[in-house]
Amino acid sequence: MKWAPQEIETLKQYYMETPYNVFNLQELSKSMGRSEDALTLKAGKLGITNSHRKASIMSKQNESASQRVWSRTPEARQKRSLVSRHFLKNNPHPRGFTGHKHSESAKAVLRSKIMRRWQDPLDPFNSRAYRQYLSDRFTGVHKGGYSRSAGKRRPDLDSRYFRSKWEANVARYLTYLLQLKEIKAWEYEPDTFYFEAIKRGTRSYTPDFKIFENSGRIYYLEVKGWMDDRSKVKLSRMRKYYPNIEIDLMDETRYRNLAKQLKPLIPNWE
Repeated sequence: MKWAPQEIETLKQYYMETPYNVFNLQELSKSMGRSEDALTLKAGKLGITNSHRKASIMSKQNESASQRVWSRTPEARQKRSLVSRHFLKNNPHPRGFTGHKHSESAKAVLRSKIMRRWQDPLDPFNSRAYRQYLSDRFTGVHKGGYSRSAGKRRPDLDSRYFRSKWEANVARYLTYLLQLKEIKAWEYEPDTFYFEAIKRGTRSYTPDFKIFENSGRIYYLEVKGWMDDRSKVKLSRMRKYYPNIEIDLMDETRYRNLAKQLKPLIPNWE
């Protein structure tokens, strides 16, 4: 649909005069009767939006800047994902690059552009708002995959989801102890501990298992095949901010010794 001169003027005025902390593409889309994609595409063609637009305003924002600045709404992201998948299913790669790799010269150009952005103090990448957004985004339970196996539901464990076969096997072990009445109960990832004094970086920790013993003792069991720096920081901060919370660490040696003993006894051991 062709853009009317008044629409273009409205778009220019909003993009050029609205600070990032109140910029709301969704509301603009509703008021103008055009999709968010149409607005951003037109703004790009008009040259009124780029990586440096009002960056100085962003650099002065406080640390509670809205995540809305940096990401589309979940509905908009889902819609774009569906459109992209439909296109790729019925068309070849849009640039015909499937199966190819970037040349070293192309990588050098991309690397140079990224470095220039990070070196620019007014670039949004260097604003407090963006760094806070990254920190907020990665706070909480990490949902990524594990190298030992893909996370999935285990039918023999009430179809509960476990992130790795090690965690699933430990759950089977705890269920075995429960059947023998050696423990009172166990739960999987029931609690998350937040480090309120930490504003960026590692700000929370969710132990794998919570175990209730018959004696009344309650502690957490962490299954950790290898200890990376992030895990070390989490455990260190737990000791500092929650000194009364007991964390029992099951490392690779302990797990493998346990597996040798229990694999013949417990069904569905992976």
